[in-house]
Amino acid sequence: MLNTNELLDIDEKTLAVFRRKGYQLKDRLGEGAFGMVYRASYTKTGTDQLCAVKVMDMTKMSPKVRDKFLPRELAALMEVKHRYAIRVFDIFRMSHKVYVFMEYASNGDLAAYVKKNKILKEPLACVWFTQTSEAVHYLHTDVKMSHRDIKLDNILLNDSYEAKLTDFGFANLITDENMEIADMVSETYCGTLPYYSPQLVTKKPYNPFKADVWAMGLVLYAMLCNRFPFHFQDLKKLYKEQTDHPNFIRTRFLSFNSASVRNLLEMMLNPNEKCRPMMAEVLAHRWVVNSFIAICFFTLFLVTIDQFKLVYGTDTKKANIITNTGGKSPLITINEDDWEQILTGEWMVLFHAPWCPACRALQPEWKSFSGWSSELGIKVGAIDVTTNPGLSGRFLVTALPTIYHVKEGIFRQYKGTRDTNSFASFIEEKTWQSIEPVTSWKAPNSLQMSFVSYLFKISMAFRSVHNSLVEDYGIPYWGSYIVFAFATVLFGALLGLMIVCVIDLIWSTRIPDTTYSEMHQTAPQTKLKDKVDDDDILTESDEKGSGVEDSANSKDIEEITTTDDERAGTNKLRKRRARKDGQ
Repeated sequence: MLNTNELLDIDEKTLAVFRRKGYQLKDRLGEGAFGMVYRASYTKTGTDQLCAVKVMDMTKMSPKVRDKFLPRELAALMEVKHRYAIRVFDIFRMSHKVYVFMEYASNGDLAAYVKKNKILKEPLACVWFTQTSEAVHYLHTDVKMSHRDIKLDNILLNDSYEAKLTDFGFANLITDENMEIADMVSETYCGTLPYYSPQLVTKKPYNPFKADVWAMGLVLYAMLCNRFPFHFQDLKKLYKEQTDHPNFIRTRFLSFNSASVRNLLEMMLNPNEKCRPMMAEVLAHRWVVNSFIAICFFTLFLVTIDQFKLVYGTDTKKANIITNTGGKSPLITINEDDWEQILTGEWMVLFHAPWCPACRALQPEWKSFSGWSSELGIKVGAIDVTTNPGLSGRFLVTALPTIYHVKEGIFRQYKGTRDTNSFASFIEEKTWQSIEPVTSWKAPNSLQMSFVSYLFKISMAFRSVHNSLVEDYGIPYWGSYIVFAFATVLFGALLGLMIVCVIDLIWSTRIPDTTYSEMHQTAPQTKLKDKVDDDDILTESDEKGSGVEDSANSKDIEEITTTDDERAGTNKLRKRRARKDGQ
């Protein structure tokens, strides 16, 4: 409960209204630009579902903010519904204050995380960049809204370490249905200076959607390099560095940044708005697309990459938090060998890991729910992704804990409140029927996801070899990478040689089965045939009475028959010439 000092900003009448609505304020989280932020719980679900309460005091706002930006933010909060954007539960207006009850992000913002952990590895940066980009793309295309204040501080991390875009105070919604986002022009210069595009720095009319792309580029760069690429303290120097494209930005990358992400940043930080891509093009870039597996591996990287261990700060070799206790518990432990059992009947399946705090918090609720499995007529299972990485890939698990409902091979992802009563109601009231099932090509039993599952297994095998080389044999990281590089080249060479041999075996160039003597006789006979054809022509002239030509032809034929006496057809030629001579 709030202490007396913390209650000073909220009167008892307002607190009573909150209690009637099911909200109980707990403690103060911090202070925003126009008021306090509190943590609260929603009690009407039977359990304390945490949420955040943002208080906006209109007396602290300028008339422009109160009359222009506040209504926009409230409209945006009610309009936006996306997995990677903060969800709003309720909005109350009491006197001169507005109270916004929204999703609680327990792991703070991305700015604090980067400040604590410094430079992020590309796989982790890619996960959070892609999640945020999907939210921004949703705003741009589905809602036709620009955010205009994208920054690390406005990207929150929930208990599953998913990125959540928040703070829509400067959001701008296109009201003209016929206007395309590429044609939008704004002259409202707002946001945060380090994330300003060149157009905002020089206060020129700009496209707010392209400005969001620029800001997303700054977010990505800051995650990868733990700094901003431009010196924003001096506006003239800032603009000069921004417009020296791409020469300046190329000098700001770190040596270990991949060429692919450098190319993406050069595109996003293009000072020319017309050449800067839209968010759809950003999501289609090869660095994002090729990182599909990296995003699927998110939970696996948390236990295999040292940088990601900072997220949880726990030993990844701890015992499984959810086990089948001697067969007495109705909770079924599922592994890669018997996972297909869930294709029959009705199941609720939890994906978890021993190093995940949210999973540990959910453990008692899930075990309690499994005790109701017989009464509900279902089976309740649990899968540990650390020991079953293939299943993590097969089900596209990108956050923990993840819960799936399965009925006769049809998969749906559970999105509701995570407590025993909610799980039971989900089954009893058949709430799962209102959830869109996983498409067939993404279904865990599809051919495509089977392939992804094998990729997960192979990657974990490689990682195991890498860990063995580093930890057991004392080989430095760079030495392990050299070993893998050499092995890759050797394997590629052997594979190429095998392919060439197989092709040569199947489609080899073969000489026709003809003996040398047959080949030797074929050519003269061909020449002979040509000579005979010529002789027939000359014979026609012979019949016309040309004695000189007949004598010449006879001489030619006699020479041919003398030299080719042993060849087929010679006797016939002599007989025919003899008849002509007799005539």
